[in-house]
Amino acid sequence: MDVEVAPFVGVQFGGWFDSAATGRTTTLGSGLVYGATVDFTVAQGWLVELMYSRQETELSGGRTASAFDLSVERYMAGIQEEKVLDWGRFFGVFLVGLTRFAPGLGGFDVDERFTLGLSLGLKAALSNRLGLRGEARGFFVAVESGGGILCSNGSCLFRYSASGLWQGDVTAAVVIAF
Repeated sequence: MDVEVAPFVGVQFGGWFDSAATGRTTTLGSGLVYGATVDFTVAQGWLVELMYSRQETELSGGRTASAFDLSVERYMAGIQEEKVLDWGRFFGVFLVGLTRFAPGLGGFDVDERFTLGLSLGLKAALSNRLGLRGEARGFFVAVESGGGILCSNGSCLFRYSASGLWQGDVTAAVVIAF
């Protein structure tokens, strides 16, 4: 098939920041992630992949810090290599794009960051045009030492002191081929 569309659902996890407001480490909540991939065959065993995902989560700083809502969206493009097995296909994907952090607080800006992704997964055909896909992805979101997110008028709620933010997800999808 030349095009595969795969809406997915799963669990996203990982990531933390240092909070300028509380002085504590603030973690991104694990939770439901959903989205879709669209794959275009470019050569035997090679596909170009476009991916969108969204997680509604919260930033939480522990017992004394109050949590607030945050949307984490990913817009990625990459290359996929797949190997045909007796019962399905094994694949790996290298992705490049951006992660968008949209706070649930008024007066704070949306923040976009350069992101790299890597995934491994399996595809199993149910028919010529329908299949299942399971996948595990890892993401590295580039950040600047001493930078911040969720800023307003020069003041930031959260600052990071590392060079990157690590996150991952595990998803399942239905594949529709055209």
